[in-house]
Amino acid sequence: GLEEAEIAAMAASILGVADLAAERLNQGTLEEILMTNEKGLVIMRSAGEKAILVIAASKSIKTGLLVYAAATAAEKIAPLL
Repeated sequence: GLEEAEIAAMAASILGVADLAAERLNQGTLEEILMTNEKGLVIMRSAGEKAILVIAASKSIKTGLLVYAAATAAEKIAPLL
């Protein structure tokens, strides 16, 4: 499997490019990235200025539930850092 540092580097890179794309496309501030893959879902979102939350889930999870859980978790994590 991947090490935490590898996951963090990939997430930072993906969010950085997506943030730039959102800005250039006049879409406002990036809120989250949702990747739908063959084996499951991955959601990434900022959790304050110093953290990125990455959640991987199986395909069986409801997408809305994953998005809600990520938003709630990010709100709770951000003030702790």
